[in-house]
Amino acid sequence: MAQRWHKDYNKYVKAIEIELNNREKEANYIGNFHFEIDGRIYVLHPQIVTTARVPTQRTILEPKK
Repeated sequence: MAQRWHKDYNKYVKAIEIELNNREKEANYIGNFHFEIDGRIYVLHPQIVTTARVPTQRTILEPKK
């Protein structure tokens, strides 16, 4: 995804939707860290990872079991 730091959660999930749609995925945020992507439910696991003392925001979407 595009490398951008999002502090506002609403803007963050909207940016995820936009990026997935740009990748020709049908994606909708349904709330409570859950996305529907191409008919499947995924759970958002946002992470902050520090590499060489530089924090990076990572977006992890895992299929809901």
